[in-house]
Amino acid sequence: MLKPWHLILFGIGLTIIAALMQHISIAQKFAQLEEIEGRLTNLDGRIDSLWQQHVEAERKKEFAALISSDSHKDNAKAHAALANYLKSIHSSETQPEDSDPISAISRLQLQLRDQIDDLYFERIEQSKAQRPLQREIDTTRNIALLLQLLGLILVLSKDLAKRD
Repeated sequence: MLKPWHLILFGIGLTIIAALMQHISIAQKFAQLEEIEGRLTNLDGRIDSLWQQHVEAERKKEFAALISSDSHKDNAKAHAALANYLKSIHSSETQPEDSDPISAISRLQLQLRDQIDDLYFERIEQSKAQRPLQREIDTTRNIALLLQLLGLILVLSKDLAKRD
């Protein structure tokens, strides 16, 4: 037959196991979760930056269309301003030998949208990786809580047995 102090020791053991489970397992899962959250924050920043570049390219395209409009065709200053402007907007993705600034900017915008799409899909994958980790954390917490509760019941069972 089990003696009351066996139940107390077993209850204390369950409580210690639950505490270790929470400390070790959940701490590791939280570290993984924080790493994913950091990647998500980084991806959000990169997406915002690329979108800002896309908006700026749209403004540049509108300005280039305005400068190269028919009303400014004969103006030498407008041609010089357009040439300087084109030099300033060409990046490594666009070809400086393009004679049509609007098509060069449109290609740049397309590349930016493709990069944004790729980053967004990567963000979705990272978000999907968060869900199982969160479920594992919740499950581990629930098991640890159950073990703590069982340990408490076993420790208190001695007191309850004495009252009878």
